[in-house]
Amino acid sequence: LELLHHALTSKKGLGNSTINIEERLLQAISVFANGDARTALNTLDMAVLNGRIEPDGSITVTEETLEQCTGQKMLLYDRNG
Repeated sequence: LELLHHALTSKKGLGNSTINIEERLLQAISVFANGDARTALNTLDMAVLNGRIEPDGSITVTEETLEQCTGQKMLLYDRNG
């Protein structure tokens, strides 16, 4: 998750754009990547590239977008049970 947050804020990553993505979707990417940083970053990049461009120029990544990019339904982990 730390790596994904860094990629979203770093000027070397996606920090030059405004990306709207819920924390639970970042967690889903992390679980999907299973510890592989390259997979996590590639999945995030693909989700952002396929995200919805808003009128203000920001990009919104939805659960549906992420499902299309990973080919899996998002079975999100709930820490609180």
